[in-house]
Amino acid sequence: MPDQILSKNKGSLFLNMTAAQRTDIVAIDLLECPLVADKALAALAENCFQLHPDKIRSFAKGNLFLKAIAKHHSDVEEIDLTDCKSVTDQGLADLVAGCAKLLPDKIKSNKKGEQFCSAVSKQHRELENIDLTGCAGVNDAGLATLVGPKLLPSKVLSKAKGDKFCAAIARQHNSVLTEIDLEGCIG
Repeated sequence: MPDQILSKNKGSLFLNMTAAQRTDIVAIDLLECPLVADKALAALAENCFQLHPDKIRSFAKGNLFLKAIAKHHSDVEEIDLTDCKSVTDQGLADLVAGCAKLLPDKIKSNKKGEQFCSAVSKQHRELENIDLTGCAGVNDAGLATLVGPKLLPSKVLSKAKGDKFCAAIARQHNSVLTEIDLEGCIG
């Protein structure tokens, strides 16, 4: 098994060989391996179908990895991308678009932004709540795309609420909306 090889020098060549020859692996720890690259992690996701994304321990996960997850592991229901610096808003949007069962609050990442919100609005029209606290990339326009029939303003946790969000809420919920709390919002 790959984890039985004790080395901090595991990199792309090692991972590409592992992906080709050990498609049955279910976990791999690469946290202490600085040579690991996003592309090699994508190869693992493409070839190792029993390997859940969270069982690949690495901070090198990026957009190529997320695209591979969306394409080859579309049944994923949760993923932790905390401290994965190469993940971007677009990568998260691709992930959401490819994984219908993956709810936005089951994605742990502070890289969520406008593209993520737009992808969520298309994939989860019946969304009832979303927590975007701590996601600096989220903006008023992104929040406006999220507004749907079941998403009330109080169920959107974000300080980015602004004019576009309020206008979308007014259009969607004008007959039932009695108040909206925008305290602390900077959108």
